[in-house]
Amino acid sequence: MTNDSEHSMEKIWFNIEQDEDGYPPVQIESVWATPVGGNLFRLENVPFFAKGVSFKDEVSTSEGPDGKRWYEDVVEPSGHSNCVSSYLGMATIPNLLRSGSNS
Repeated sequence: MTNDSEHSMEKIWFNIEQDEDGYPPVQIESVWATPVGGNLFRLENVPFFAKGVSFKDEVSTSEGPDGKRWYEDVVEPSGHSNCVSSYLGMATIPNLLRSGSNS
C-alpha cells in the first residue's frame, strides 16, 4: 500500500562542486522531496554530497531547461545535520597516528 505523498514526490537536483583532487566522485546528486507550494520542496531523504542541506529542510528550486527541478537555496532549515565519514583503509591508519603524534 502506498500513500499519496509518495506519488507527489519529485527529485531535486544539486550541482556538486569537486575539489582539486576530483572529490566527491560525482558532479550531480538528486534527493527526493515533497512539494510544499510553488517552487518550494521539503527534502525527504538525506543528501550525501550536497553541502548546506539536510533531511526535511525546505528548499527553493527552479526548473532547468532539461525539465529537472534544481536546488536554489534553503528557505526553512529543519534543524537536522549531516555527518559524512570516509573509510581511508587500514594502510593509512599508521600514517594518521604518526602525523597526529606530532601535534
